[in-house]
Order: sequence, then structure tokens, then C-alpha cells
Amino acid sequence: MLIFHIGLKEPPRSCTFSGQVAVKGSKRRADNWIHWFKEIQFYQVAALYMCTRLIVNITQVYIPMYTLETLSLNKDTIAKIPLVVYVSGFLSTFLTKPLNKCYGRKGTFFLGLLLIAGTSLWMWFIPKGYLLQTYGVSVLLGVGGSTLLVTALTMLADLIGENVETGAFVYGAMSFTDKLSNGIAVQLIQIFHPCNSLGEACCPKCDLYYREVMVFVTGGATIISLLVLLTMLKTKIGEFKDGAVVDVTVQDALLSKTASVSTSYSKTTGSSKSPCLMYEPTTPPKYGSLNGTCQNIPCSIQEDYSSYDETTPSPKTSR
Repeated sequence: MLIFHIGLKEPPRSCTFSGQVAVKGSKRRADNWIHWFKEIQFYQVAALYMCTRLIVNITQVYIPMYTLETLSLNKDTIAKIPLVVYVSGFLSTFLTKPLNKCYGRKGTFFLGLLLIAGTSLWMWFIPKGYLLQTYGVSVLLGVGGSTLLVTALTMLADLIGENVETGAFVYGAMSFTDKLSNGIAVQLIQIFHPCNSLGEACCPKCDLYYREVMVFVTGGATIISLLVLLTMLKTKIGEFKDGAVVDVTVQDALLSKTASVSTSYSKTTGSSKSPCLMYEPTTPPKYGSLNGTCQNIPCSIQEDYSSYDETTPSPKTSR
């Protein structure tokens, strides 16, 4: 963590609101995290992330028991099979970026769901002692789980967008749903274990039980993810219906009100200079790109007189 804070240089954000400038209810205020609960996309992304973590974690936890109890393989497969899952998942991350560019976030996530669904179906029909098929299932689990996880995290970053002041709450909320769902799932799996009712350390029913866990838990999470994904087909993650947009006319009006705004000039190529404007909506927080209409919006423009010559005339916005 020390290396992260010392070695990573964060770019300056010259056009952002401070806590004193932002109005109450602003999306750019860190104390207004509660407004995320009003956005449907917050719950949709949370459901996708939760199901993704369920698929990845449950398969990682129970695949050793599946190979030993259900498939009756040698004990050395406890180390080999998870290793194959991790390596294949790591290698598949290099394909995630091209897939996202080609098919988009939702298309890539759908491909991951198809891989997991096919793997779950395959695990149901693997007979005992078939090591090669087990390796094939492990590869598909690694590729599918890694594709889902990377894409879900990318969706989460798209959801936050420029609202980094409340981004910590969003990541914390997603992590909370992840840990809670995984804890409940593991507890229920252990409660319904057949050996608990028989009072034995192990019984013949264990063979089928771990297969059912690997198939039904991952398959159920896949179905839920698919249903949630279908509700997001016409939704662009990070854009919200109640946003606001600032057009050229409003910019001219805001620039003319020198009594209520201050001007910041940033040097560009040549001698031309352009104003750096930030507009703050008076409505409740809008967490994505600004769209819609915007009239009589308070404006705050950061002052920076270090590079400004008072004799320089104010720039005129071209119409």
C-alpha cells in the first residue's frame, strides 16, 4: 500500500468541485453517497457483481471435493485442478480487452455466462475417473470466471464514472454484497450436507452432493445474471435519465455573468486560451454523463490568476 501511494501519481483535477462549492445534493459531494440508492443501475450492477463472485468463489472452494468425492480422482488433483483454473483464468485476461472493444461490456459478459453455463452442464455428465475431461472443465471454469469478473469490475468502474468522491462507497457496497452472498451460500451448502442428517463423517450421498453444488449453484447464479443482463439491454451504464446538459446558449449566458462566476484560463496550443467551466445541477445527484436540458444552473469556475493577464480581453464563444 505504501508503494501504491508513493509511486502512483494522481493527475490534478482542476475542474472539480470542492465540498464548499458544491451545492447540497450534489453528486460530487462525498457526503451524498446515499443518493446512489435511488439509481436502478446501482442494483443491477450489484446483482451482476454478486453473482459473478458467487460463481468464482463457490467453484474454487468446492472443486477439490468435487474431484475427490464425485470423480474419485487421485489426491494430487487437489493441487493440479485449481492450478489449471488459475492459469487459464490469468491467460484469458489478455483477451478481455479485445473482446470488450469488439462486443462491448454486455456482449463480453454474455460470452462469459455461456462458458459457465456450458461448463456446469458438462460437469453433470463427467463420469468417475475421467481426468482429461476434468482438465477441460477446469480450463473453461478459469476462462469463464475470469471473463465475468473482469467485465463486472469494468461495469462497476463505468457506473461510477466521474463521481469519484462517492466511488469508495460504491466499491464498498459491492464488496459487502459479495461477502454476504458468499457467506450465506457456503453456510446453506454445509447445512444441507447429507452427512449432517445421518450423523456420519462421510456417506455415499456425498458423491452426488458436491456435483449438485458445482452444477446448481453456478448454474443458478448464471441464470440470475442473465436475467439481470436482459434488463440492461437498452441501458448505457453510467448514464442516467435525470441528468442535465449544458448547451452553447447556456454557456454564453454563464460566461456573461461575471458577477457570479470567476474565470480560469488554461494554456493551449499557440496563444489562444479557453475557459475551464464546471456546472452544478440543482436537482438531486446525476451520476453519469450530463444529458437533457439545463436552465439557470449555478456555475462555479475555478480561479487561477497566475496565468491570466488582466489586460487580456474576455474570450468570446463562437456561435
